[in-house]
Amino acid sequence: MILNEPEDNYKTGYISIYRSIRNHWIWNDPIKFKWWIDILLTVNYMDKIINIGYDLYECNRGQSIQSLKTWGDKWNVSKDTVRNFFRLLSKDNMIKLENLKKTTRITVCNYDSYQVVLHDKQTTSKRQANDKQTQAHPNNKDNKDNKDNKDNKEELFLRFWDKYHLITKLPKTDKDSTMKYWNKLKYLEKGKAIDNIQLYYDSLKEKKYCKKARTYLSDKNFNDEFNPVLNELTTSKPKPFGGYK
Repeated sequence: MILNEPEDNYKTGYISIYRSIRNHWIWNDPIKFKWWIDILLTVNYMDKIINIGYDLYECNRGQSIQSLKTWGDKWNVSKDTVRNFFRLLSKDNMIKLENLKKTTRITVCNYDSYQVVLHDKQTTSKRQANDKQTQAHPNNKDNKDNKDNKDNKEELFLRFWDKYHLITKLPKTDKDSTMKYWNKLKYLEKGKAIDNIQLYYDSLKEKKYCKKARTYLSDKNFNDEFNPVLNELTTSKPKPFGGYK
């Protein structure tokens, strides 16, 4: 259901879908397309820890930890059907699939491409709503818009900052200088910098040589040719689906 009030819609969360999805094979399969959208709506928006039994699992942004049976019950299909569907998505570099103890972790590749662009749209929507209220006070309008833009930029940087140190386990140092390099990046570079942290870290033969966040950005290591360890259900270089061009 689409809610009438924009603010109510924002509270429920959102995903961004490019029109180019019509050229993808999944568009022509209504059932699989519905499952794919459900995956995008289900995976985490923020990093969190999941408790299953007496085990704790990291479930980061763009990930979901659920058993195949849980997905199957949700879609009213068998575990084998879910497994085969996940493998199909993995072959097309749409997700990464990991078999964990008692459960399964899936990671949507380039997840931020389904999220980040809407920050600007949300800001624009708020700005349009504020136009009528602040026409008599242009200075107040400018201040409000500047604050919205600043908040969105800081939110994206903090997402990178937290994710980088969660994956690399490095101490959080040089935040201000890191932000300076971050602000020099183009919009799409920022999304790529976030998406490729895990690939960069996995590609390091010796983790002790992992760079600080500011050096990772200044050297633009997110553009490196990565060669992470492969397993049966993953590929070395996920390509964006409906994401960065």
